[in-house]
Amino acid sequence: MQTRSTGIVVGLGETGSPLLSILRAEYGDEVAGYDPKADGYNEIPTKWYSFLNICIPYTKKFFQQVRTYQMIFRPTVTIVHSTVPVGTTDKLGDAVHAPVLGRHMRMREDMLTYAKWIGGDKKLAGMAAVFLEKAKFHCKVVSRATETELFKLMCLAKYGMSIAFADYQAKLCKKYGICFDDVLQWDMNYNDGVMPSHKRPLITPPMDGKIGGHCVIPGTKLLNKQFPNAILREVIRHG
Repeated sequence: MQTRSTGIVVGLGETGSPLLSILRAEYGDEVAGYDPKADGYNEIPTKWYSFLNICIPYTKKFFQQVRTYQMIFRPTVTIVHSTVPVGTTDKLGDAVHAPVLGRHMRMREDMLTYAKWIGGDKKLAGMAAVFLEKAKFHCKVVSRATETELFKLMCLAKYGMSIAFADYQAKLCKKYGICFDDVLQWDMNYNDGVMPSHKRPLITPPMDGKIGGHCVIPGTKLLNKQFPNAILREVIRHG
């Protein structure tokens, strides 16, 4: 039987590239990278790998793409780092979900700062945690992938709601000739007097009324498609 290398990262975009960098700092060449659009990483390795790390964006082809990579690399555990609809990971066999938390401009640092939640079968999630913790991730294992899938989608949507409401506030301020900085000052004053759990985020409105980036709007659309909600539609309207 073919011997296995430690791991491979598929998808070398804004999350896959820093993930590969972190893993290689510990495992060296035992962790490979593959992305058909990335120079130097666009040839499919011929090895098998213990850990298949999926960092490709979710599309209608996601399931078939991952199943193809599973057939090629024959992983012991597939770790889905991508933001996906609830229920996706459980359809992928020996797979766990480990969503990414962080800001794109400092993603590598943030990946090692936030806890790395891993949802799925206890044995598989435990194996994934050992693999990631050796590379300095701080892992938290939960019993179901549906938890982490839902938590990540709600996290993105909640941030989008804050941005959408800030845009709404800005429009009211413009109507009445009020400086938006005073809104922030009001919230800072409020935050000074309440318990930490009640503090309000200090969010400024987007310059053009649009929520940018690669995560918030796509993630909110995925959540709204499965669990339609008027508030989510308001966030999406800012896309």
